[in-house]
Amino acid sequence: MEGMFDKAWVILSVLAGLGVLGVLHCMATAINNHHKVHDLRVRVNELRNMQIHKLKATNLEYADYDVVGGESSKKAA
Repeated sequence: MEGMFDKAWVILSVLAGLGVLGVLHCMATAINNHHKVHDLRVRVNELRNMQIHKLKATNLEYADYDVVGGESSKKAA
């Protein structure tokens, strides 16, 4: 009877250890995804700023264009 009791404790300990490892894996994955999302947001802002500087360098003014149906057309003067 004692041997069966010891085996049950070993099995429960192994299952608890696997559960803890599963939780730690989920936490590590969530942290990694959070960092990737942050890096992507930073990159998007850098690209937006680069595009704005390019548009300003070519002397395009936003007020001269009107977006209609997904296409930009010059406003009537």
